[in-house]
Amino acid sequence: FTGSATEANNLAIKGAALRNIGKGKEVVASVIEHISVLNPMKELQKNGFTLNLIPVDSTGMVDLEKLKEAVTKNTTVTSIMYANNEIGTIEPIKEISKIVHDKGLYLHVDAAAAAGYLPVDVQAQGIDLLTLSSNDLYGPQGAGALYVKPGVKL
Repeated sequence: FTGSATEANNLAIKGAALRNIGKGKEVVASVIEHISVLNPMKELQKNGFTLNLIPVDSTGMVDLEKLKEAVTKNTTVTSIMYANNEIGTIEPIKEISKIVHDKGLYLHVDAAAAAGYLPVDVQAQGIDLLTLSSNDLYGPQGAGALYVKPGVKL
């Protein structure tokens, strides 16, 4: 458990990137990620990481072809939100997971806006790291959670 979804996102992104730095120094996200995902990635840039931002279409859907191009053997973590709380887009997490896993990489999913509204199945959807927010599930403020798949190193 964490103090917030922001803390969980920071732990997932920085933890996966820095723990697996031997694999490379690239991180990948969509251009519409929450600031709590983009800021730790921008912070990693100060440590020599490359940030690859994936474009979205007019409805906010991640461009899967651009994602395939962006994830490389040097990518340590890819982060895509499940559902966007501002525009309502629901990303195809299972398809995204296949793209990321086909290259042997970790997928982080920010599900703060999705949990409680959409099915979340980390095994079926191929999610390695999952962020949740208590207050978005009608729980108390000041509590979040980070699911870490067994074997994933942070």
